[in-house]
Amino acid sequence: MKVSVKSFLFGINGEQDGRQDALAFNIDKGIYAIADGVSNSFHPEIVSKLLCEMFLSMDIEDSNHLVEYIETNIIPEIKQRWEELVTAKFQTLSGRLLRHELYNYETFHCGASTFCGIIIDQSKHTIKYAILGDSTLFIKTKENNTIELNSTIYNDNSTENAPIIYSNTTDAVLSNGTIVGHWLSGEFPIENVLSVSLMTDGMAKWFQQNLQQEADPESTIWDLQSDEDFYKFATNGRFIGELDDDLAIIIIRPDISNENNLNVIGATTKPSADEENKQTLGSYTNNAITAVNCSHATKRKIFNIFFKYRMIKLLRLMKFRHLKINRQRKA
Repeated sequence: MKVSVKSFLFGINGEQDGRQDALAFNIDKGIYAIADGVSNSFHPEIVSKLLCEMFLSMDIEDSNHLVEYIETNIIPEIKQRWEELVTAKFQTLSGRLLRHELYNYETFHCGASTFCGIIIDQSKHTIKYAILGDSTLFIKTKENNTIELNSTIYNDNSTENAPIIYSNTTDAVLSNGTIVGHWLSGEFPIENVLSVSLMTDGMAKWFQQNLQQEADPESTIWDLQSDEDFYKFATNGRFIGELDDDLAIIIIRPDISNENNLNVIGATTKPSADEENKQTLGSYTNNAITAVNCSHATKRKIFNIFFKYRMIKLLRLMKFRHLKINRQRKA
């Protein structure tokens, strides 16, 4: 099956790595992923990048139980790697920077990220999806209808057929090995699809607004030919009060009339090197999450770093006072 893909990744301050947003895809395997690190969590960019990278490592056979696979295999590994990376970062810091990081850790305790991933299963002619939070999947059908999907449709303020509301509250994967909220998962036949677009909420809000105005936001993005074009597009949007967030988008146009060829066009970004939820803990907001904790081992490592830092500071202070007393005696 021929597939044309276009993707863009852009941080709110112009970061080419997307800052807290991440995306990754493998056209040969038919796997695509978008993730958005939640602000006011601790190093959410680690969680978002790991989610995308690990989702690409799965086999197509695992897509039969997509959410179960993510919860059983991906999320526990994210917990381990997040703890390792955060501990390593603490060990490189000192002084004011270390105090700042320790304060943020004590405030938020863990990182968090939304997620939207799909798998194109050519053997079954279906597209399977798993979504947590307000990273969004837009499906354009051959009837020229656009379906908008993310897991916030479970929120109490959502009604059937009403537009999805994008707010400061979202479901998310947490770096402590749990999730907040409910997964939205399912599948749909490829034969009825003109295009599939995955995007983080910064892009999704703009995309939804343009659809409501009967514009064609997909074509607007598809016509951009380079990262520079997307930079200009995002900058202009921010000038008029839109696109005021990190931005990540993947547009996929399958062509079921051609079963053999694969094609990537436009600007693409590679990943960096570096049915119901079983347990609902609440919603992640712009404040600290409740009832979440990192592992005891991680806390002990961070405590040891903090204790060492405080002891060094205390010894330096005692040495300074000793020298001051000696000087006073000599005087």
